[in-house]
Amino acid sequence: LYRRLNVKEVWFWQNDRFAIYHLREEIPVEFVANCGYEQIENSELLPELDIEMLAECLKNPLPLAAAKAWRKNLRSTRSD
Repeated sequence: LYRRLNVKEVWFWQNDRFAIYHLREEIPVEFVANCGYEQIENSELLPELDIEMLAECLKNPLPLAAAKAWRKNLRSTRSD
């Protein structure tokens, strides 16, 4: 489905973490089971995004606290 729509990257939330898959133009044998998608650790479309920090924020049951933690992290990484 995603490949037919030419979706370059697909993210799934599984077991309190992200599973990120990126579409490869050529389908080597190892990607056939995933219909041409390779599982990757970090987004190729958003390479600067801190996936682990985002996952930690999503685990927070309080949306306001999660948003504040995210903003705090953004400020600290920008000032580095």
